[in-house]
Amino acid sequence: APAPPVEAPAPLDPTPVVGPRSAAGSFSMTDSPPATLPDDATLATWAKALSHPARIAILRTLGARGSCVCGEVVEVVGLAQSTVSQHLKVLREAGLISGTPDGQRSCYCLKAGALASISASLGAFFEGLSSCSCDDGCC
Repeated sequence: APAPPVEAPAPLDPTPVVGPRSAAGSFSMTDSPPATLPDDATLATWAKALSHPARIAILRTLGARGSCVCGEVVEVVGLAQSTVSQHLKVLREAGLISGTPDGQRSCYCLKAGALASISASLGAFFEGLSSCSCDDGCC
């Protein structure tokens, strides 16, 4: 006998869902939402900026110093100047750091306000996701 047709999943609603989870684990329109989530392209830019170990090392270095780091990022990370420059550019374009490239006198620092906003936005994004809770072994 032929297998029964497989029902296609319902299309996903592209509207971002924000707000704290209710006791049942779902979102309610009566719950007070946190800050509005940024668009998907912005979330992806932040995720890309955080997706490389060298960029994480740069962020850790800047964060550990608590002040701008001038001219020594290359030595701390241990990569070629051109590679570090590219990583710094990605972090700058994502809004995680500020600084201006100027050869040996380049100075970079974390953007504290931006980091808090990014952290809250990514937290709200992940809170808005639901994992599969099916018991039929499909996953």
